[in-house]
Amino acid sequence: VHETLSDRRPFDSGGVLEVTARGDAVVGVRALGARLLEASRRVSTSNNRIGGGFGSGLNPGMSPGSHGEESSKAAHKEAIQVAVRMARAFNASVEEHAAHVHAVSAWSELVAVCASRCLPGAVDGVAIKSFEDPQEVLFRLGDR
Repeated sequence: VHETLSDRRPFDSGGVLEVTARGDAVVGVRALGARLLEASRRVSTSNNRIGGGFGSGLNPGMSPGSHGEESSKAAHKEAIQVAVRMARAFNASVEEHAAHVHAVSAWSELVAVCASRCLPGAVDGVAIKSFEDPQEVLFRLGDR
């Protein structure tokens, strides 16, 4: 699960990340499901080769349909639940970061507009239009 979620490649390249319309890289539900299914099949195939059915790798002495298979299914279910919780936490963190960046950007523009009214060349409190970059306004104000 950790290996699947730590893969930073986009879904098209075999990873689990999808790019949103805003440009953020988030864990895609379909991508995560596809990668978990692939990993599950690899584990099941290797367990079948080693000594029997699904889950027999945990305790080869148990017969099919016994407690070993049930515990293996429970472990599988738990791993998927952990992966989904981790993906949700990652996506929430990305969304929170994007919201902070948006807020800081908006405040920066607001301060730049207010500051441009204080610079020489402002007429009756109307901002100077020649500054397109808000940082330029702030740097010029700081130089005064």
